[in-house]
Amino acid sequence: MRVSLRVNDVPFDGEVPARLTLADLLRDRIGLTGTHLGCEHGICGACTVQVDGEPARSCLMFAAQADGSEITTVEALADGDERLHPLQQAFYEHHALQCGFCTPGFLMSIEPLLPDVPGMDDEQLRGLLAGNLCRCTGYQSIVEATRATAAAGAQTRQVTAAVPAPGLSLPRLLDLDALVSGLRGRAAGWDVRLALLDRDDRRGIAHLQADARARTGPGRVRAGIELAVDGEAGLLRARVSARSFGVALPDGADRPLEAYLRELVVAAAAPIDPARRRRR
Repeated sequence: MRVSLRVNDVPFDGEVPARLTLADLLRDRIGLTGTHLGCEHGICGACTVQVDGEPARSCLMFAAQADGSEITTVEALADGDERLHPLQQAFYEHHALQCGFCTPGFLMSIEPLLPDVPGMDDEQLRGLLAGNLCRCTGYQSIVEATRATAAAGAQTRQVTAAVPAPGLSLPRLLDLDALVSGLRGRAAGWDVRLALLDRDDRRGIAHLQADARARTGPGRVRAGIELAVDGEAGLLRARVSARSFGVALPDGADRPLEAYLRELVVAAAAPIDPARRRRR
């Protein structure tokens, strides 16, 4: 069967056996052998890669299941041959690897969650690492390297904004392609995903999570977004709590947020093209 996907921002399109795993595709067909195979039962975590920004066991996933996805492997972390990703550098400095077989899986599991690490206690952080096994280090050095990386490059910021939105309803707002495409359009150079966590149509409130990964460099942003349609006041309100790693969150972020909300209100007033209706 034919699959089309992107691996480390490079397109792959080709025929693969239906039962070929993503790990075997990466290693044998594409030549990215940094993804290691250990137990091949999804227990050890050595084969972990990122599928659309989230850690996934490549030994348990068929290549066909990744059709249309963006795959990131450990080879994408370093900036060329000279500059390591800050997490890789911290593993080196804190002696968080010995034989190194498990290291790619740890790196790919930890990297997308670096913005969240400063708010974790030791038990939570060890829980984050529990899906990856290491027979050499005793884990403490991995915990230390993870904390050191996050402490050096993590930020948090809260931003609020409100714009006029007479007659706007929450169902109408959440049915928009513009909700996602507008956010991506404002994040040039970033891969952005937006997920709806929950909604309350009666109260006019929705909670979303935005995840963004820089196409170059170690930047990561994870943001919780609350959208509230205030029918009585005729306003669309937004509250964003953003956590970042490797990128500075700019001052005055309320202004682009306000502009984004205005775009959504304009889009909500336009007729919805059924062919472009978002699938929920």
